[in-house]
Amino acid sequence: MKDASEAVVAGASVTVTNLDTGLRRALTTNDQGFYTAPSLPVGRYKIMAAKPGFANAEVPEIKLDVGPRRTSSAPVTPSIQTDPPIGSAAQAAPE
Repeated sequence: MKDASEAVVAGASVTVTNLDTGLRRALTTNDQGFYTAPSLPVGRYKIMAAKPGFANAEVPEIKLDVGPRRTSSAPVTPSIQTDPPIGSAAQAAPE
């Protein structure tokens, strides 16, 4: 996974969900920005990725068939936060 400037995004949470059965796998990107979801059944999947400081990324549908490895990518972009996070010092005195 990479951001819009092609920088690697390590430690992002990735969820792969089968659109027909609801089967869900939770994964994390490695230090090179990759994740692996081995042994997924054939089907249609949605991929969601999230990391604090970035807007969520989504691949709404990707079809997996029997055969070679598939790759998919959706760049993540920094999020713009206008309110202080819950529990921050700004609100103490609220993924």
